[in-house]
Amino acid sequence: MKTALLLAGGLATRLGEISKSIPKACVKVNDLSPLAFLLPRLAQSGVTRAWINLHHHTEQIQREAKRFCPPQLELRWLHEETLLGTGGTLLEATQQNGSLPDVVLNAKMYTDFQWHKILTCTEPTLVLHSSSDLEIFGGFRYDEKQQITSLRKSGAPSQTHDVGVYTGICRPSEKWLASISEAPNDAPSCLIRHGLLKTLPDQPVRAMIHSGSWCEISTPKRVQIAEETLASILATEKIPCPHLDASS
Repeated sequence: MKTALLLAGGLATRLGEISKSIPKACVKVNDLSPLAFLLPRLAQSGVTRAWINLHHHTEQIQREAKRFCPPQLELRWLHEETLLGTGGTLLEATQQNGSLPDVVLNAKMYTDFQWHKILTCTEPTLVLHSSSDLEIFGGFRYDEKQQITSLRKSGAPSQTHDVGVYTGICRPSEKWLASISEAPNDAPSCLIRHGLLKTLPDQPVRAMIHSGSWCEISTPKRVQIAEETLASILATEKIPCPHLDASS
């Protein structure tokens, strides 16, 4: 069984007025929400169970996920009365699933990344985008062996040939879990800050470089930018459009 954890519980405050009525995972770009885009592609790549964390606009997210979930993909829910943070959500998903998810991803993106590449990995991995704006997003530095070496914050000078923007896609590690569980419990924990960075350099993390299309929709401007990116993806890929039951 291949398992994915989709992070969809955030408040999406940077989306402004949009987030007051629509959660980020359900925002339509060219009539296709991130959930409607991601779930069929994960299923086609071999994912058989998808965990989705819930907090903000819970019912909308559940309806959208059920509407576009292929029959071979089992949905599971993580209800968070108080946001746990990406680290806390990973801990909870692992406990309820009985094993570490094979892939963790933010439910706010559109990409032509081939999901089987990370599903077949056997080592902790971050997917980095080679051409997104480092000044806006920040990212990670990696060495000649494509191993993560350090965090590269947004706005900082860099040599772009050895730095990539973190896409929000990763294959996590058991060692991250141990580190996250030791984080202070007075605030949400982060799988990157409290997990990956705390275990570097003792545990190598692979940088998987994606040079194709990728965008995320954390702000209204990025929603507009995503329209062109998504149109390009849909025009070139061979994956069928998500099934849509006209009665739903």
